[in-house]
Formats: sequence, structure tokens, C-alpha cells
Amino acid sequence: MADLITFVTEEGQVIRGSVMGAFEDDLSGKNYVIYTDNSVNETGNYNIFAASYDPDQEDEQILIHAIETEAEWQRIELMLQKLSNGPEGYGE
Repeated sequence: MADLITFVTEEGQVIRGSVMGAFEDDLSGKNYVIYTDNSVNETGNYNIFAASYDPDQEDEQILIHAIETEAEWQRIELMLQKLSNGPEGYGE
């Protein structure tokens, strides 16, 4: 896994995690981060989370925001599919 970074939720919860991917959505103009807190679920896979964030933040802690709409989740799920396909999943 990548180096640990610190995320902070809107509620002030501090999460140490590893970034799996980040992207800007052309439709909404929002930036998203896909990350894991490196915990493992009952099937042995890493728990994966997603949130929006401001890429221009200069703090050591990244303030993340909850995903607000079903359309956002659909775009994130598409990116997760691309990430799971590896480098060949991009550019399709």
C-alpha cells in the first residue's frame, strides 16, 4: 500500500489511510479520492471508501466530504472498475 496520509471528515473524524486513486469528474468539476483505511473485511479484502475533496488544500490533513448523489456514486464505481483493471483499464 501507498504511504499513509491523514483525512479529516466534515464531522472532524481523523482517518489514516492510503490513496488508491484520485480523479476530477468532468461533468461536476468535483475532485474525488478513493482510499482505504487498510482495514480488511470478512472476505479478506481491503475496505475501500470514496469522498470528494479540494485538491488545492495545503494542509497535512485532507478535508474530505461525503458523496452526495447517486450520479456521483456511479462515476466513482466506474473509476473503481478502471482501477481494478490496472493500467489497461484507462483510455477505453
